[in-house]
Amino acid sequence: MTKNSNEFVDFLTKETQPIDAKVRVKILANMKQKIAPPIKDIWPKFVSAQIIACFATLSVCPQFGVGPITGGHGLGHIFMSFGEAACAAFCGAFFLATGTAAAALLLRKGERRELFHYRFRIIGAVAVSSFLFFMILGKTLELPMLFSGLLPTLSWLVAAMLSALLVLQLALPKSAKSIIHKN
Repeated sequence: MTKNSNEFVDFLTKETQPIDAKVRVKILANMKQKIAPPIKDIWPKFVSAQIIACFATLSVCPQFGVGPITGGHGLGHIFMSFGEAACAAFCGAFFLATGTAAAALLLRKGERRELFHYRFRIIGAVAVSSFLFFMILGKTLELPMLFSGLLPTLSWLVAAMLSALLVLQLALPKSAKSIIHKN
């Protein structure tokens, strides 16, 4: 037998000594923190990534009159040719999907898995708060709105949430997908 197989046989035949209770508790707490970190620790990272991505998206696509930073209508000019609702849907999807992709790159596997458990609440909260922020900012600064009305507004919200949920689904580790779907 080789040295490695002898070590393995020795390992199997030796009596194991129990692990100290304090060490066991510390190991379990550390593993739980890595596997399922609390959402209160994930939320600030997610929002920070959304804010950083916000500036990137605003540089090319206006949101309710806010942006592009360089002036003009940016990508909105192209998509407005498809109509207000289509332009709103594209802008919302581009805005929130970019932020969610940035967050997915920033978060670790366990954090992405935990975020997935709260996906509807978190994506919904970010979409609605972003929507309200841009509406208030656009109206306060009296910026020219690229679109107005109920249909473009709903298009923006629905497309933003659906695209962010899709990005989050794609960012989830494959091993986590099988765990989540078994539960």
